[in-house]
Amino acid sequence: MALNHCPDIWKNLYVNKIDHQRVSLGFCCQNATEPATLDDWEVVVRKKREDFVVNEWPSQCNGCWNMEKLGGVSKRHGEINWYTQHGVVQDNNDDLITLEWNSENYCNLACITCGPVFSSRWSSEIERYPWQDIKKFQPSDQNKFYGNLDLSNVRRLYFNGGEPLLCHDHVDIMQTLRRIGKLDRCEIAYNTNGTVIPDQTVIDLWKDVRLVRIFVSIDAIEGNFEYIRWPAKWTQIVNFLSFLKNQPFNIIIDITCTLGIHNIFSLHKLHAWHVNHCSKNHQGDPVSLNLQLCGPISHGGKVLSLSHIGPKLGNLAASYLSDLDIGINLSPFISACADANGNDLEWVSYLDLISAVRKMDWRKILPELAMQYHKIS
Repeated sequence: MALNHCPDIWKNLYVNKIDHQRVSLGFCCQNATEPATLDDWEVVVRKKREDFVVNEWPSQCNGCWNMEKLGGVSKRHGEINWYTQHGVVQDNNDDLITLEWNSENYCNLACITCGPVFSSRWSSEIERYPWQDIKKFQPSDQNKFYGNLDLSNVRRLYFNGGEPLLCHDHVDIMQTLRRIGKLDRCEIAYNTNGTVIPDQTVIDLWKDVRLVRIFVSIDAIEGNFEYIRWPAKWTQIVNFLSFLKNQPFNIIIDITCTLGIHNIFSLHKLHAWHVNHCSKNHQGDPVSLNLQLCGPISHGGKVLSLSHIGPKLGNLAASYLSDLDIGINLSPFISACADANGNDLEWVSYLDLISAVRKMDWRKILPELAMQYHKIS
């Protein structure tokens, strides 16, 4: 098996809708995508596969390579394990076994690491800020690209967004699978912000699938959470998790934390909450705490990235994380970031402006970060 082997290259498709007529396609939600139309999408996918050279780690897959360099479990590792456990042959035939669907970019939150490319709330907010972000939100609810796909072999679906539970794509796709008699063999997964309770139509579809897995985005707890994932309230997360745990069928729950300068010094608190309040679902299955690194999907994601932490704050973070047991040693990575960059404090200006517009003082709401910043300023 090649050192860079990943079954997603041949068995998965990630679809991000651009507008009513166009999509952007990749091999997973972390893989670099290419624009396509309804007419040329198969050619685009074929070309991307041809560019994937055996035993070379392409830059389009940096998310996995960087996580593996840290000694962590990457998405690539997870895919290999899933295919192995489910007895799916990992060959180079392009069978669509898994589908990752980026639903409408409708989102009720404007998280500080996000922007208009993934959030309609950010699209309505962006004019209040001076920077030029990646692109504005464009509606794509009439784009039914899934109708061009052969879903007969699909075994797993993953929905993200935006906020997928605010959209109808996931319902349409599950109902299509039900009509062709394939829904009951599928695993369904969502990446959700945890503020939208599924309606009865969704619950009835979930009852028919093989497994439901919910990844809830939680970057911090309580007031820290409310600043980072504005204007969400922590009580919404508590109620959402309670709703999932009270369903009569099993739902696997996972926590996803997007890690950056903004929450690096509150990771202990999130870890303690996870251990004490959310370590298992109602049937005793473990709830995992997964980290993904903040990245340049937006202005905020770029300036809050740990690659901009600078040597002074980076050394403090490496020391702070040295005794945190979360299954991955982040200290060497933080130290490398600190050594590679100057004392970049653009994140301070960014949080100051966010605070002024939203009337939420980050120095008071994110006290752990403020205390460490005070030491270097």
